[in-house]
Amino acid sequence: MISSDIVTLITYNKNDEERIIETSNVLHEILSGFSKAGGATESEQDEIKSVIGIIDKILSGESF
Repeated sequence: MISSDIVTLITYNKNDEERIIETSNVLHEILSGFSKAGGATESEQDEIKSVIGIIDKILSGESF
């Protein structure tokens, strides 16, 4: 699953806020591209949205 790999990456870089924000921005771009091209299933889009939610929690200081 892509989300578990990204969560691992984010957890490893938890103290590098700039890198986490960059990852979030890339995921937003990917999600936008998928929506425009119809290149992802609804399940895949939901998974990306879930990861974005986790990133937002990390950036706000919440635990996940």
